[in-house]
Amino acid sequence: MRGSACGLLVLAFSACHPTAAAVRTPPPPESALQIECSDPLALVYVDDRLVGQAGDLKQPVGLRAGLHRVELRAEGKLSAYREVLLRPGERPTLKVMLHPDLDTPLGTEDRGPRAADIPVSGP
Repeated sequence: MRGSACGLLVLAFSACHPTAAAVRTPPPPESALQIECSDPLALVYVDDRLVGQAGDLKQPVGLRAGLHRVELRAEGKLSAYREVLLRPGERPTLKVMLHPDLDTPLGTEDRGPRAADIPVSGP
């Protein structure tokens, strides 16, 4: 009787804990996107997730097939947004040129309100 109780305990314990075979790992990426930018310091976001700086992305970013949103941001530059539709097995290159933000004063890091955003009270 004692042996059967131990066997039931082991069976119950093993049912509560997943085995290595039962743990799900994400599937490998079906596609990849190489991202190149005119500003190597630009931050690269794919689907609102930071993937790194443009200059550091020497390898393509592995992605599932489907529609993805790519955003590149750099200090003093206008952000760029692209939508990319990847098919299984595709490995395209996305080349993006960032343009200066003319509303940002040169040589400043201040991201405060611009003059046009400050209300003016009249006499």
